[in-house]
Amino acid sequence: MRPIGLAFIAWCLLAAGGCTPPGSVTARDYNRFAIKAQEAGLWREAEYRLRQALAEDPNDARLHNNLAVALEAQGKLEEAHDEYQKAVKLDPGNYAYRRNFQEFKTAHRWEYEPAEEEEATADEER
Repeated sequence: MRPIGLAFIAWCLLAAGGCTPPGSVTARDYNRFAIKAQEAGLWREAEYRLRQALAEDPNDARLHNNLAVALEAQGKLEEAHDEYQKAVKLDPGNYAYRRNFQEFKTAHRWEYEPAEEEEATADEER
């Protein structure tokens, strides 16, 4: 991470803190900050802000999709899978969310195939 990226994030925090009364930060504000953190490669910070946003608006498909991206970047694949799935469920007509989820499943196919095979084997044994 370049020092300029950290300085920019710090500036954003100060600017945001000075412009809004305490307790009036919205899910949209958290999401905007998370996107800046993602652009700077600060995936844990993005995850933290997106979780804050989801606490404010748990049915926002965009937030679930963005959280999935942050989780996937950190290698938290099971959580990312669940978040992509939630985004698609909340907004099934959104092509970008469906595409992201499909690309995720294709890229991490090896993560999920063994579990499916184990279930099939267990069913056959019964």
